[in-house]
Amino acid sequence: WAFDNNTSPSKFFQDVPGSMMGVTHFKRGMLADHAENDSKEKPFLPRFIYDHATENDYVILKLDTNIVGRLNHLNHICSEDNRIDEIVWEHKSQNPFMPENELAPDLTLGQTYEMFLTLRQQGIRAHAWM
Repeated sequence: WAFDNNTSPSKFFQDVPGSMMGVTHFKRGMLADHAENDSKEKPFLPRFIYDHATENDYVILKLDTNIVGRLNHLNHICSEDNRIDEIVWEHKSQNPFMPENELAPDLTLGQTYEMFLTLRQQGIRAHAWM
């Protein structure tokens, strides 16, 4: 499954290999940022993953920085009963190497490293790039 508010379905599926068409799903739209805002049009990602993935699926979660910043941490996405195997996101935080206009002002570099540690302790492979 993929969610994106800016990409059209035809553009998204241009890059999907033919052998993956039957197992790849795309929904144009935004996600709810809290469980109480969950709806069919704007699903809450942790609940959506739990409802749609099985323990036999390999779930890779790619988050944009604006999502990470809004959530502030990923602990409630990766609960004890999660079905997420791997997470990747563009790592923007308060650090001296990032241009000021690209910072996620609510996250320090140390906080993002703490998130990585928590995720890895839960058995989730976590990756990021700057």
